[in-house]
Amino acid sequence: MLRRFTTAVAAVGLSLVLVPEARAADAEPADPEPAASHPDDPATGPGTRSAAQERMEAIAAELRQIAERHGPDAVVFQTKLLINALSQKPLGPTEVRVAGASGPTTGAAPDGAPSYLRFEVASGLVFDAAATTPSQRLARIWQSMVLPTLAGMGSFKLEPRNLEVELGFGVQDIETLGLAELDPREAMVEESVAFRVPAAVLDDLIYDLVAGDAVFERCEARYGERRVHTLDAEPVR
Repeated sequence: MLRRFTTAVAAVGLSLVLVPEARAADAEPADPEPAASHPDDPATGPGTRSAAQERMEAIAAELRQIAERHGPDAVVFQTKLLINALSQKPLGPTEVRVAGASGPTTGAAPDGAPSYLRFEVASGLVFDAAATTPSQRLARIWQSMVLPTLAGMGSFKLEPRNLEVELGFGVQDIETLGLAELDPREAMVEESVAFRVPAAVLDDLIYDLVAGDAVFERCEARYGERRVHTLDAEPVR
């Protein structure tokens, strides 16, 4: 089971990424980047600045952009969501991306429609097709990733104020593939779930007026394009 992770954290496209160590080792080694001139870097000596330092500065700049554009809690939510996703011991790379504002469907919100701050998650999870149902996959993602992230926030200073989280994962038929266990290198179907949380629900979370499954009941949940009305129900068209 691939459970160890490198500290390859990047903020490219306003995202945080962690890659399983074994998968990172499979990649071709990159050519070393030339160091830029900088007189104050003690790690590389006078007149140089390390590539690692430049990457960290770029990450910090991207995170500042997120906070300035979408509110200070956007970065907090993004980081907590990444930590909760990693707690599920994903088999593949895990990424949380702040995709920006969108309407009820992908794209800009039409006049008068609510706008959402959208987070897109590549969870790295792979589910056994025979051992899980769509409702079980959605319930696990909600209960282990989304709800703990929502409940762990001390405030929701976001712009827009409504929140949307979409999480992608793989579903693999290990019996048909002749596998002994799930393997992210083998064929799988890419699926996703999405949750839209109104600002009013976020406010009630902060004041402990709603918790647990009651939060789900006040959200809009989808498995792909299908609506999900309760955690124990299968998606419907």
